[in-house]
Amino acid sequence: MNGLSYPSDQANKLIVKIKFALPTLPKIEKRASEYILNNAARVGEMTLAELSASSKSSQTSIMRLCRRLGLDGYAELKSILKHYSDESDGDNASNPQGIRPEDSMKSILKKVFCCNIQTLNDTLTLATEGYDEALQALMNAEHICFFAIGDAAVPCMLAQNKFMKLGIPCYVNTDPDMQIISASILGEKDVAIAISHTGKSKSVVEAMRIAAQRGATTIGITKMEKSPMIKHCDIVLFTATVDLSEGKEIIAQRIAEQAIMEALYLGLVHKGPARYKLSLKSAAEALQVNKMP
Repeated sequence: MNGLSYPSDQANKLIVKIKFALPTLPKIEKRASEYILNNAARVGEMTLAELSASSKSSQTSIMRLCRRLGLDGYAELKSILKHYSDESDGDNASNPQGIRPEDSMKSILKKVFCCNIQTLNDTLTLATEGYDEALQALMNAEHICFFAIGDAAVPCMLAQNKFMKLGIPCYVNTDPDMQIISASILGEKDVAIAISHTGKSKSVVEAMRIAAQRGATTIGITKMEKSPMIKHCDIVLFTATVDLSEGKEIIAQRIAEQAIMEALYLGLVHKGPARYKLSLKSAAEALQVNKMP
């Protein structure tokens, strides 16, 4: 990488989509996808027959994969990947993975920043019309209840702080018992929002199941395409994240979730009813009491 530069935007988006689809692909399409991910720049110069032979997958499966990715065919896949430059795998100072003991704090800072930027860009690639649906649900909500555990509660708490300023009653519950109780009293005019990276947090999944059963609109923010949580979600907003630490801790996962909540908040401010801005102004004036003279 050169500074904060990235591969061709279109090629990078395609790689993100392939990574995202990978866990749910049929076996042979997955084999082709894994080969593409590991040899993206090379695939841009290969014929369909060459890719089929190298990836040990059929040409028909590769064509099916192309259609699944929203491409017209292999020619479009090849054309896009011709612009891919896999510069992020090197052992250079901007590699968002692989922090080393000898790295200076400035180098670590740069890697963390690059990781966050990549996560945000990749998450943007996965954006769908679900965001419009989520915004409409929030504008119609009488109450908003957030469900999360651990550090997933952080973006929920930040969102609660902002949404409350608009005059929307919001609640954040991280205690398993309180999550179940809160979900059980939601109604059809309420919205439940769950944040779970894996979508497998037991109490969060159960709370969303109950919220859906009660008729509330359920919104899930998660990375995984297949998870127990999304079975109970009317709307799913997906994140794309990058591993950074040796223990595969997802350093940048919360930045994507927070950015999603920030976007929904700004959508409410600028697209919602006038009373939101009046509430925001009133809250800002009231908070002056906590400012030093």
